Amino acid sequence: MFVYFMKKGWIITIIVVVIIAVLAYILLQPKAENTEMTKEQQCVNSGGQAIDMTCYCGGVSDFPANCEIGGCSCNPLGGNAHTIKYCDCGVSKCFNGSSCVVQSEILVT
Repeated sequence: MFVYFMKKGWIITIIVVVIIAVLAYILLQPKAENTEMTKEQQCVNSGGQAIDMTCYCGGVSDFPANCEIGGCSCNPLGGNAHTIKYCDCGVSKCFNGSSCVVQSEILVT
């Protein structure tokens, strides 16, 4: 019986159809969109400008919150200088880690 199907090519046809169906299923799946905004997008969308800045504190990465004193104000002689992306919000504003805010609205505790 196997020889009969092989002569007719049914096995190969079934295999090809299954492979096409699996590929179609994989390729036609809706792509999950990344709706989470990056820190750079948050900065720009809230009125800031993304700039490059030299930071002297080790462990500080791109777009740090800069509403508090000392975010990137370590000793320049400490040897930890590296370039980071920084959100410049303009006069009297700061980046709180997700958007530019007016500094006077920041609660000091």
